[in-house]
Amino acid sequence: MKQQLRVLLASRDYPAISTAAQQNRRILSYLTALTYDPDPTIADRAIAAMGPVAGVLADADPEFVRGHLRRLFWLLNDESGGIGWRAAEAIGEIIRARPARFAEFIPNLIWLLDMEPEDAGRFQPGILRGIMRVAEVTDLADRGDLHDLLEKLRGSEDPEVRALAERCRRQISAGGPPRQPDSA
Repeated sequence: MKQQLRVLLASRDYPAISTAAQQNRRILSYLTALTYDPDPTIADRAIAAMGPVAGVLADADPEFVRGHLRRLFWLLNDESGGIGWRAAEAIGEIIRARPARFAEFIPNLIWLLDMEPEDAGRFQPGILRGIMRVAEVTDLADRGDLHDLLEKLRGSEDPEVRALAERCRRQISAGGPPRQPDSA
């Protein structure tokens, strides 16, 4: 199955992946595994596919997708024994697919920006990318905690984190046109 997914990801056939997920919801887990792929294009496309797949699955079984979101958050926890390098980006894609349905996870995604300094450097770029994806469809302008965290990150020693924090701040300030709410 992973090899078939790699072929579909290589051709960006997200509709075919979503259709296959309706028959085999483990595809969401396979996509998570492919975020670790040594080919960065496949890893990026696995993350991009998470949104459409999670959206289709959430329409039929939102609790299954909530469980997957919890597992992704768990991968970012020291106690998990795993390292969810790209988990925050995947979380952002899933929330973006059904923002009203998974709104309860938005504060948790934002809270990840306030992780321990020794861990933050590795995860902050992905967290910022995940937040930006959510901000494309949800107005986060009233989140004072997020503004404070972004302001702090704009002073980061890491140029990538500084740039992403600034992009995120601008996107949130602009308010972006939220898409129509999905059914919850």
